[in-house]
Amino acid sequence: MKRAILLLAAALTVGHGQQPVTLTARAEPLLQIVNKLSEQSGVKISVQGPIKDDLLLVRVKDQPVEAVLKRLAEALRADLIKDGDGYRIAWSAKSAQDEEREISEWMMGQLGQYRQAGAGPFDTAKLKTALDEFIKIMEQYRGAGSALMWDQFDETEFEETFSDYQALSPEGRAIGFWLARADMAAIARMKPGDRIVFSSAPTRAQRPLSVDRSTFAQYRERKTEDAKQLKTLVEEYEKKVAALLPELSDLMGDAEGGAEAAAAAEEEQKDGDLVWLCIERTGPFQLNLWSVVFRENEGFEHELVMIEGPKRLQSDVQSIMGKDPKRAIALDEATSDLYTSGVQNLYNRTTVAPKTVQKLRERLLRPADHEPLNWVVSPLLLGLAESEDTPVVALLSDELLANCARMRPGVVTPMAVQSAFVKPSRRVQWKVEEGWLLGVGAYPNAVRNERADRSTSQAVWLESYENGAPVLADYLKLAKGSLDPHPYYPFQSYIELLEFFVGSDVNYHGQTTPLDAVFAALSPQQWLALQAGQRISIGMLSPDQRRILNRYAYGALTAEPESPELEEMDEVDTDSPAFEITSRYPDGLPPTGFLAVETMPEFRYVVEIKGDIRKTEWIGVGPDELEELIESSYRSLLKTHEADSELEDSRVKRQTMNRYSAKVVLDPEFQWSTEFAGTEAKSEWVPFKSLPQPVQAALKKISRPRPEPVEPN
Repeated sequence: MKRAILLLAAALTVGHGQQPVTLTARAEPLLQIVNKLSEQSGVKISVQGPIKDDLLLVRVKDQPVEAVLKRLAEALRADLIKDGDGYRIAWSAKSAQDEEREISEWMMGQLGQYRQAGAGPFDTAKLKTALDEFIKIMEQYRGAGSALMWDQFDETEFEETFSDYQALSPEGRAIGFWLARADMAAIARMKPGDRIVFSSAPTRAQRPLSVDRSTFAQYRERKTEDAKQLKTLVEEYEKKVAALLPELSDLMGDAEGGAEAAAAAEEEQKDGDLVWLCIERTGPFQLNLWSVVFRENEGFEHELVMIEGPKRLQSDVQSIMGKDPKRAIALDEATSDLYTSGVQNLYNRTTVAPKTVQKLRERLLRPADHEPLNWVVSPLLLGLAESEDTPVVALLSDELLANCARMRPGVVTPMAVQSAFVKPSRRVQWKVEEGWLLGVGAYPNAVRNERADRSTSQAVWLESYENGAPVLADYLKLAKGSLDPHPYYPFQSYIELLEFFVGSDVNYHGQTTPLDAVFAALSPQQWLALQAGQRISIGMLSPDQRRILNRYAYGALTAEPESPELEEMDEVDTDSPAFEITSRYPDGLPPTGFLAVETMPEFRYVVEIKGDIRKTEWIGVGPDELEELIESSYRSLLKTHEADSELEDSRVKRQTMNRYSAKVVLDPEFQWSTEFAGTEAKSEWVPFKSLPQPVQAALKKISRPRPEPVEPN
């Protein structure tokens, strides 16, 4: 991915006069963004000269460093922080919250008007008019050529709008999941009989709807520590080397004007600290702000000061880049995949420059502590997109790398994993055994106490290669989604898939469906090994997996610590062919049976629409109506699940209260049907040769595999 990087040089001394610089067509919009920032801050910025089409070198003239940074920070709604001999521009949490609140209030005000417009007697025409107006406002707010900017309004409120679609069945949750992230304009275009396809690899004909794949709700949630850890490992080295202008040509190609810029930077540094501000455009309307503080005799420090640019600055970028949609698309052809490629929007699938790779190798090489550790990379970050170039190395935090470096066979090392796939609070234990690095941890929502944590843990294994370089097969559960060049997959990770099917708030009565339980019991390797038409049955699960399945069948997700329910489960013979027969089911088997579940490797979900989805009525739910709704829902649950009659009333009320902020009534004729397929499955661990060919090819690019070790049981 070609990046648009603006280097803003702020010096303590007054800059010299510059000759007019002729800019390329690609650089002109970037200059407009610089000018806009200059107008907002009052800081006069002039162009030093173009280095390449998408790289400008500019400098601030006639301004002390502190004054420049202060005015820029105010314009960006950020804080200026004194850091030793230098300064940092840090993202202001309060300013961010104020801005988010302003935007959310505006959007929710608009949404509220159309809720009111749809309330009262059922009026299809009136509601459709309100929906059309709402869509127009959303389109206008997002701007021409924009991706689905779901971060610009309250996703939680929006998803609550469709809460009633999220029924207790997997089908209901699937349609709710899709509706909460679908393009409103696409929903409005739906007709009776339309087919919605949920698939990780659909054909072009199976893509009738536009769905948001960037999941900005999770992106914003993770934009602090875990996003920094993942993003900066590679970016740090690229920016450090880029800041050393003599080496810039090695990374960016033959850089025009690079030598002159290096000489200018060297001259400035003689007089004192030299502060560079780097604005990186990572998407059509999204900016990252970086600061690099040079200190005399100390080299330089590099810090990511925020992942997202402030909304006001983004809107300025949008107004510049969005004037001509075709031009905006052309300018951002290489970066637009950040908004459509699922989980990889966090990691920038870029080609790592050779010198950067070498620096990473040198940094990771600690012969005094351990055998050479030359490479740490995950297959899901291999950049298997349109071009199979050098993979991105951007996964492990410094803390995790340091702990990996200290590991010895047989030594268990607890550590906190900061990753987009494991929540920051989740702690995982790692140990090395005969060249295999095993991480043992629990999936979110799978357990509620330490005892269950031990029994429901799954092992994540690392393939070992020559030179002691482990290639991190970290969370193979996500590899399927990232192998597809166009991942139209409704889940960003296996964890998200698991949470979707086995969420603790899905079934009020504490049970999961048979489909949920089998999905939860499958290992990541088994998911990778699935083939089209594959059949998954109880007999193919290992004893440990049966135990997981058993716990899900018993409803352990909502069991309290040290509850008799868990004690009772420990006495169940999980090796018995009939272990799934539980006292919860009077007939001896769950309603739909545990013996066989059919699925497909890409988890294809086909929903056939009957009736008109647009025939909906918005009902404002007041306190009295909400209380009545809770009571009726509770009575319905007790009637359906008489065995759970002692279910706590307060828990049901609390969970129901969270769901029903508004009521959506479907057309009574609205229905959907689900398709699955299946084949014979393998339950053993997948060796290297059994991995999908794209993964094998990518791994072979970076190292030759050692003789295969004995596979774990």
